[in-house]
Amino acid sequence: MTQQPYGLPPCPACGAPRAAANGRSCVHCGAPLPVLEPPPPPPRKKHTTLWIILGILFFLLVCAIIVVVTNALAIIENGGVLF
Repeated sequence: MTQQPYGLPPCPACGAPRAAANGRSCVHCGAPLPVLEPPPPPPRKKHTTLWIILGILFFLLVCAIIVVVTNALAIIENGGVLF
């Protein structure tokens, strides 16, 4: 048996290879060919771990900004002396 081009299924009536993916009838026996449906798109990957890491980093950044601002306000309140 001949090898199928591009992995297309052969003619169901005679087993001849398809000439093209969009062919409507067999080039060998003239039998109607089943319509090929395109493969489904690959499933989208969920990036849950990435979003959790980004959320934690954002939370830590906000905490660092709060610490820096409150320390700066404390230094200004004490006349430029930290302790």
